[in-house]
Amino acid sequence: MDSIQASEYQIDNYYILVKKTSRFTTLEELNGHSVAVYDDGSENYEKAFGMLKEKVSLTATDWGSVTNAVNATINGSSDSLFIKSSLTESLSEFMDNFSIDNFNILDTIEIKTEITTTADSNINISEDSFNIFISGIDTYGTISTVARSDVNMIVTVNPRTHTVLLTSIPRDFYVQLHGTTGLKDKLTHAGLYGINMSINTIQDLFGIKIDYYIRVNFDSTIKLIDALGGIDITPDFTFSRKTNGIYCSYEKGRVNHLDGFCALRYARERKAYGAGDLHRIQNQQEVLVAIIDKLTSSKVLLARYTDILSSLSGTLETNIPSSQIYKLVNNQLDTMPSWKIERIATTGTHIDAPTYTFGSQLLYVFVPDMESVAKAAKKIEAVMSAN
Repeated sequence: MDSIQASEYQIDNYYILVKKTSRFTTLEELNGHSVAVYDDGSENYEKAFGMLKEKVSLTATDWGSVTNAVNATINGSSDSLFIKSSLTESLSEFMDNFSIDNFNILDTIEIKTEITTTADSNINISEDSFNIFISGIDTYGTISTVARSDVNMIVTVNPRTHTVLLTSIPRDFYVQLHGTTGLKDKLTHAGLYGINMSINTIQDLFGIKIDYYIRVNFDSTIKLIDALGGIDITPDFTFSRKTNGIYCSYEKGRVNHLDGFCALRYARERKAYGAGDLHRIQNQQEVLVAIIDKLTSSKVLLARYTDILSSLSGTLETNIPSSQIYKLVNNQLDTMPSWKIERIATTGTHIDAPTYTFGSQLLYVFVPDMESVAKAAKKIEAVMSAN
């Protein structure tokens, strides 16, 4: 149980990159040469760059934006690039000339930052309604690494009525990040600043309180579903995908039994659909519903919950106290009630706009339909207050 409790810190990694064709193969060889940087003004940047300067002497030029610094390295104006690792995935999506695969990483600077995510101790999880924020980050490996929050879902639980409401928010929602001024940003980019930024931004947007959070990544999704023996999904579209040599197929209108890898691939799929990310949200909700259905309908599986959670060590974290999880599971085992699961998603309009994280660079964003946000907030309140 303790192995999935919220970390006391988050990890930011900073890379020193050179082009694959560069004559520099070690950090020491860069001594006395140039590095392109973008000083975002954060304490972590200053700390990471200070640690780099202790290792090697470089002539730094601040290019004013991440994209300018990247282009300076690509076109040869700079010998190397100093960049926050969590930005590289986003850059590859909108910069045709950038891919991390075209660079060598000469060094990685790791910065650990203490975080506080105190859960509400006044909630009686067997009687009181509560909201859980699920943040799905787009990485494998350790869960404490800072990354984009590509899945953003509010799970509202009412134990009195045995109702669960899943409220999904598009990753590209164009919102004001909590505590910032000026440019708005994609909601997914909130994850680059830590779990508290995502939670506070969503609380600002919906006018609700997030009581707990669960942070998952690709590995935890695969491991959880495999620990359950797979899940059953009935797709509304037939398609197939081959990823890392593994072939996954999905047939419309029939029950498809999916292992963890193919369930993750289903939850990540957007290119097969005309609606893109909006249909991916639907898939994500279907996967979570299948997980909930399987867990709450099987005493055998639920009784193994400590083993299941143990298998997720290092790939999932939550600030739900162990005592509350224990109480919730045992209440379910005592009477095995059936749960009503409802689903809703907010929507909006696509435009190209500058963002807080990437400055004047125009990115594909999703301007919220505030009526859909208000409708979702009202639905959350209705589920919370029902008896």
